[in-house]
Amino acid sequence: MTSLALHPVLREFFRALVDLMNLLFLAKQMRWQLEDPRALIRGGTIATERLEKVLKKGSAAALAALLRSQPGLGDLPAVPDNLEQFLLCRLTRQVRRLGRDPLGIGRILDYLWGCSVEARNASLVHHGAALGDSALAAELIG
Repeated sequence: MTSLALHPVLREFFRALVDLMNLLFLAKQMRWQLEDPRALIRGGTIATERLEKVLKKGSAAALAALLRSQPGLGDLPAVPDNLEQFLLCRLTRQVRRLGRDPLGIGRILDYLWGCSVEARNASLVHHGAALGDSALAAELIG
C-alpha cells in the first residue's frame, strides 16, 4: 500500500500501521527468541534494516531505545507492558490529528478508525468481562 500513489493522509496512515505491525512482530520475535526478518514489512517509517539490527541484538534495551527514538512517543523508561495497546493508542492519536481537517480525507479515515477501535473495545468488554475492571481498562484503546 505504501508504494502506491495514495493521498498523503492515507500514505501516512499506512506507514504508521506498518510501523505498528513491525514493532509488534519485533517484540514478539524477541520474546520468543526467534530471528526471522522475513516477518518484517517494508514501507513504514522505520527501515527494516534498523529493525533487523534490534532483532539481532535481542535485548529489551535495544527495543526500548528504538521506541524512544520514534517521534511523538515521549520519554519511555522501558518497553511498555502492553506494547500493542500502547502503539494502538499512539496510532489513534495520529489518526485523530489527521482527521482535524474538516474537508479532507483524514476525517473519513478518523471515522473508520474510530469504528474499528470501538469494535475492538466492544469485543474486549464482551469477551474479557471476567478479567475485572482494572485489567480490562488496561487493554482498551482510548
